[in-house]
Amino acid sequence: MRLTRVVLRDFRNWNSLQWQPPPGPLWLVGENGQGKSNLLEAIALPAQLRSIRGATDREMIRFGASQAEIFLAFEEKGEHHEVGLRLQPGGRQMHKDGRPQHKASALVGFLRVVPFQPEDIALVAGPPALRRRWLDVLLSELSQPYLQQRSAYEHALRQRNALLRQGSYKTLAGWDEALSDAGAAVTIARLSVVVQLTGLLQQLYQMLSGEKSQILVRYRSSWLSPSTVPPPFLEARGELQEGLRQTAALERQREVTLVGPQRDDVALLVDGHEGRRHASRGQQRLLALCLRLAEAKLLAERYQDPPILLLDDLYSELDEVRQRRVSAFIQRFEQALMTTTQHAVAEKGTVFFVKSGTLHSLGDG
Repeated sequence: MRLTRVVLRDFRNWNSLQWQPPPGPLWLVGENGQGKSNLLEAIALPAQLRSIRGATDREMIRFGASQAEIFLAFEEKGEHHEVGLRLQPGGRQMHKDGRPQHKASALVGFLRVVPFQPEDIALVAGPPALRRRWLDVLLSELSQPYLQQRSAYEHALRQRNALLRQGSYKTLAGWDEALSDAGAAVTIARLSVVVQLTGLLQQLYQMLSGEKSQILVRYRSSWLSPSTVPPPFLEARGELQEGLRQTAALERQREVTLVGPQRDDVALLVDGHEGRRHASRGQQRLLALCLRLAEAKLLAERYQDPPILLLDDLYSELDEVRQRRVSAFIQRFEQALMTTTQHAVAEKGTVFFVKSGTLHSLGDG
């Protein structure tokens, strides 16, 4: 998969852009604050449907403009596709291959990108919610049924929490069933991917770091018996139902659901120790990058076509040896967009210069 055309209008500091990116590694070189990260954010938005930097739609519309537009053309296995997104105060307008789309879910998995940014160190060092969200986004792209299961779980969770706040305990039983069914399906899917991630992370980390460290990924549940393999559906549902029964009195006091996938975590272990507490900052950053590259490998295997990499400030805090190893691995992808402030590190690829929301190739002078 690769981008063939990028059109932006009034997106952050990009007044107007029409760009036909070539295949292969692409370097966006420029000083901080010139628009490199904004460009990656714009490309990721129609794929992930929310800002990779946590911004609101209003924040992504250029100051003084009434709306922002993103149009992307891309090629997948020889077929040409288009996706469009318009941000405006009244809501979003979405297009897929020229047809209006009214549900965001219609775009999930259509254009597949894998972003990486310096803040991704929080996937290793940050709170469980960030790892849960990362896993859920990946699973939604890997499986349309998962997107539906997670939506069903979130709906049941909202309804159940509302009843707890209202003290309407007589009607909880029906939502307990819905929560247990969807929650078991969500957890089994998460565990299945965690099993795949362990092998991939071990391979990637050792290859890129040159170290023999043992990397393990463990799914830690607030209600499910510890396991490294997904349990049968009926067993998982039964354990979640039992967890709800055991916490019923405490839930009524706190007015919130206390067990379920929304309370779980994904632990990253380096030589048996939790990466979030015991790994060095350099190890945490490399682990975060390996998580993103493992995500890319899973998507490539699922669709038999590699996603587009969007790598912001890729080489920050990596020594020269690891930079070379990462660069060699990225060559395997059909297209990768990378940012840097240092022209000297932009090797093995096409270089574009970014200044004040404009883009120039090396030959533009």
